[in-house]
Amino acid sequence: MISCNEYDAIEIVCMYHYPLKISTKNDQIIECIALDTKINTNREECIKVKLLDPLNKFEAEKTQLIVLNDISSMTVSIKNPHFQVVTFK
Repeated sequence: MISCNEYDAIEIVCMYHYPLKISTKNDQIIECIALDTKINTNREECIKVKLLDPLNKFEAEKTQLIVLNDISSMTVSIKNPHFQVVTFK
């Protein structure tokens, strides 16, 4: 389970549709744009993201749900007044 501060960070990136680099606990790096929070079919809390093409950095038409408990860190790819990096415990 993630902390309230970590969940607040997820809500902020979704509200502003920030471009992100999400690192997962299994060492996967996902470049994406934050869209919303969702519950998957296993009833796990997730962040819904739009994937970015890793070579050209344009938005792909694919979305993905990332389980919040699987995230190890989240980096916002643009300057913003909130934060740049959040590390999940």
